[in-house]
Amino acid sequence: MEKEKGLEPFIDNDSEILIVGTFPSGISICSEQYYANTSHNSFWKLIYKIYEDKDIVPNNYPKRKEVLKKNKIALCDVYSWAARLGNSDSKIDKKNIEYHKLDELLGNHPNIKKIIFNGQEAAKVFKKEFPNITTLTYIAESTSGNRMIYFKEKLANWQDLLSL
Repeated sequence: MEKEKGLEPFIDNDSEILIVGTFPSGISICSEQYYANTSHNSFWKLIYKIYEDKDIVPNNYPKRKEVLKKNKIALCDVYSWAARLGNSDSKIDKKNIEYHKLDELLGNHPNIKKIIFNGQEAAKVFKKEFPNITTLTYIAESTSGNRMIYFKEKLANWQDLLSL
Protein backbone atom coordinates (compact mmCIF):
# COMPACT_ATOMS: atom_id res chain seq x y z
CA MET A 1 0.00 0.00 0.00
CA GLU A 2 1.57 3.24 -1.17
CA LYS A 3 1.22 6.56 0.60
CA GLU A 4 -0.75 9.24 -1.30
CA LYS A 5 -0.40 13.00 -1.02
CA GLY A 6 -3.60 14.72 0.04
CA LEU A 7 -4.68 18.24 -0.87
CA GLU A 8 -3.13 21.52 0.15
CA PRO A 9 -5.21 23.57 2.58
CA PHE A 10 -7.66 26.01 1.00
CA ILE A 11 -7.33 29.09 3.21
CA ASP A 12 -6.68 32.80 3.04
CA ASN A 13 -6.14 35.64 5.50
CA ASP A 14 -9.88 36.41 5.68
CA SER A 15 -10.89 32.85 6.65
CA GLU A 16 -12.77 32.62 9.95
CA ILE A 17 -14.06 29.03 9.85
CA LEU A 18 -11.83 26.03 9.20
CA ILE A 19 -13.56 22.83 8.13
CA VAL A 20 -11.28 19.87 8.82
CA GLY A 21 -11.75 16.46 7.23
CA THR A 22 -9.66 13.33 7.61
CA PHE A 23 -8.23 12.62 4.14
CA PRO A 24 -9.61 13.19 0.63
CA SER A 25 -11.07 10.43 -1.50
CA GLY A 26 -9.13 9.07 -4.43
CA ILE A 27 -11.41 11.05 -6.77
CA SER A 28 -10.64 14.25 -4.86
CA ILE A 29 -6.90 13.58 -4.98
CA CYS A 30 -6.94 12.82 -8.72
CA SER A 31 -9.02 15.89 -9.52
CA GLU A 32 -7.21 18.07 -6.94
CA GLN A 33 -10.56 19.21 -5.56
CA TYR A 34 -11.97 18.95 -2.07
CA TYR A 35 -15.12 16.80 -1.88
CA ALA A 36 -15.02 15.98 -5.61
CA ASN A 37 -16.97 12.71 -5.28
CA THR A 38 -20.38 14.37 -5.28
CA SER A 39 -22.21 11.06 -5.68
CA HIS A 40 -20.94 9.91 -2.26
CA ASN A 41 -20.39 13.22 -0.50
CA SER A 42 -22.96 15.94 0.18
CA PHE A 43 -20.50 18.70 1.20
CA TRP A 44 -21.04 20.98 -1.81
CA LYS A 45 -24.77 20.36 -1.83
CA LEU A 46 -24.93 21.45 1.83
CA ILE A 47 -22.76 24.53 1.23
CA TYR A 48 -24.87 25.64 -1.73
CA LYS A 49 -28.12 25.08 0.13
CA ILE A 50 -26.89 27.01 3.18
CA TYR A 51 -25.12 29.93 1.50
CA GLU A 52 -26.65 30.22 -1.96
CA ASP A 53 -30.13 28.80 -1.24
CA LYS A 54 -29.72 26.58 -4.29
CA ASP A 55 -30.17 22.86 -4.84
CA ILE A 56 -27.96 22.81 -7.95
CA VAL A 57 -24.20 22.89 -7.44
CA PRO A 58 -22.17 24.05 -10.44
CA ASN A 59 -19.64 21.56 -11.75
CA ASN A 60 -17.04 24.30 -11.53
CA TYR A 61 -14.47 24.10 -8.74
CA PRO A 62 -13.33 27.74 -8.93
CA LYS A 63 -16.97 28.85 -8.47
CA ARG A 64 -17.38 26.46 -5.55
CA LYS A 65 -14.26 27.89 -3.90
CA GLU A 66 -15.59 31.43 -4.44
CA VAL A 67 -18.63 30.56 -2.30
CA LEU A 68 -16.33 29.36 0.48
CA LYS A 69 -14.10 32.40 0.21
CA LYS A 70 -17.08 34.79 0.21
CA ASN A 71 -18.27 33.13 3.43
CA LYS A 72 -14.80 33.07 5.02
CA ILE A 73 -14.54 29.28 5.05
CA ALA A 74 -11.27 27.37 4.76
CA LEU A 75 -10.72 23.64 4.16
CA CYS A 76 -8.03 21.25 5.31
CA ASP A 77 -7.58 17.63 6.32
CA VAL A 78 -5.75 16.26 9.35
CA TYR A 79 -3.61 13.99 7.17
CA SER A 80 -1.35 15.46 4.49
CA TRP A 81 -0.16 12.00 3.38
CA ALA A 82 -1.74 8.61 4.01
CA ALA A 83 -1.84 5.04 2.79
CA ARG A 84 -5.19 3.27 2.68
CA LEU A 85 -7.18 0.62 0.88
CA GLY A 86 -10.22 2.27 -0.71
CA ASN A 87 -11.67 5.58 0.45
CA SER A 88 -12.88 4.84 3.96
CA ASP A 89 -11.22 6.57 6.92
CA SER A 90 -11.27 3.20 8.69
CA LYS A 91 -8.93 1.81 5.99
CA ILE A 92 -6.18 4.38 6.63
CA ASP A 93 -2.94 2.70 7.74
CA LYS A 94 -2.18 4.61 10.97
CA LYS A 95 1.49 3.58 10.69
CA ASN A 96 1.84 5.17 7.26
CA ILE A 97 0.56 8.76 7.66
CA GLU A 98 1.76 12.33 7.91
CA TYR A 99 -0.19 15.20 9.45
CA HIS A 100 -0.84 18.67 8.14
CA LYS A 101 0.87 21.19 10.41
CA LEU A 102 -2.42 22.52 11.66
CA ASP A 103 -0.85 24.33 14.60
CA GLU A 104 1.29 26.34 12.16
CA LEU A 105 -1.65 26.84 9.80
CA LEU A 106 -3.75 28.31 12.61
CA GLY A 107 -0.82 30.39 13.86
CA ASN A 108 -0.47 31.89 10.38
CA HIS A 109 -4.22 32.55 10.10
CA PRO A 110 -5.28 34.18 13.37
CA ASN A 111 -8.74 35.12 12.05
CA ILE A 112 -9.89 31.49 12.33
CA LYS A 113 -12.50 31.63 15.12
CA LYS A 114 -13.77 28.07 14.98
CA ILE A 115 -13.01 24.66 13.58
CA ILE A 116 -15.74 22.34 12.34
CA PHE A 117 -14.77 18.71 11.94
CA ASN A 118 -16.36 16.88 9.06
CA GLY A 119 -17.11 13.75 11.06
CA GLN A 120 -15.96 12.03 14.25
CA GLU A 121 -12.71 10.59 12.90
CA ALA A 122 -11.25 13.99 11.93
CA ALA A 123 -12.09 15.30 15.42
CA LYS A 124 -10.55 12.28 17.15
CA VAL A 125 -7.28 12.50 15.21
CA PHE A 126 -7.07 16.29 15.60
CA LYS A 127 -7.64 16.24 19.35
CA LYS A 128 -5.04 13.50 19.79
CA GLU A 129 -2.36 15.12 17.62
CA PHE A 130 -3.00 18.80 18.40
CA PRO A 131 -4.10 18.89 22.07
CA ASN A 132 -2.74 22.41 22.62
CA ILE A 133 -4.91 24.12 20.01
CA THR A 134 -7.56 26.10 21.87
CA THR A 135 -9.69 27.33 18.95
CA LEU A 136 -13.40 26.54 19.44
CA THR A 137 -14.20 23.18 17.88
CA TYR A 138 -17.42 21.49 16.80
CA ILE A 139 -18.13 18.08 15.29
CA ALA A 140 -20.51 17.98 12.32
CA GLU A 141 -22.19 14.97 10.81
CA SER A 142 -19.89 13.57 8.15
CA THR A 143 -20.80 14.68 4.64
CA SER A 144 -19.60 11.40 3.17
CA GLY A 145 -21.91 8.54 2.26
CA ASN A 146 -23.53 7.93 5.64
CA ARG A 147 -26.99 6.79 4.58
CA MET A 148 -28.20 6.66 8.19
CA ILE A 149 -28.21 10.45 8.40
CA TYR A 150 -30.51 11.90 5.79
CA PHE A 151 -29.73 15.10 3.94
CA LYS A 152 -32.35 17.15 5.79
CA GLU A 153 -30.79 16.27 9.17
CA LYS A 154 -27.25 16.90 7.88
CA LEU A 155 -28.39 20.25 6.53
CA ALA A 156 -29.85 21.29 9.89
CA ASN A 157 -26.68 20.14 11.69
CA TRP A 158 -24.34 22.01 9.33
CA GLN A 159 -26.53 25.15 9.33
CA ASP A 160 -26.45 25.24 13.12
CA LEU A 161 -22.67 24.82 13.34
CA LEU A 162 -21.85 27.28 10.57
CA SER A 163 -24.08 29.96 12.11
CA LEU A 164 -22.62 29.76 15.66
